[in-house]
Amino acid sequence: MSDEKKLTVVIEGSGYSGAPGACRHGSFNCEVCELDERIAELEAECERLRGLVDELHDPDEACRYDHHGYCQTHSLGERPCPHERARAALKGRG
Repeated sequence: MSDEKKLTVVIEGSGYSGAPGACRHGSFNCEVCELDERIAELEAECERLRGLVDELHDPDEACRYDHHGYCQTHSLGERPCPHERARAALKGRG
């Protein structure tokens, strides 16, 4: 491996950007870094909302619907019941 290649690998592996204020790619207006930041913000918001849904839904009682499709367990007139939808959304996220 050439000395130049070794230096490039060391710089890329260290997070060095090459210029003050530049991103990890050495750019000042890096769309990749902006998208990475936005994705991280959205993932954090999803986790916050998932936690809120987990706190607000009824995890214990299964929904029972009458012949009109109303949830008798939660006294709600929509099918599927929001509690049933929340259980399905949170399933497997233990």
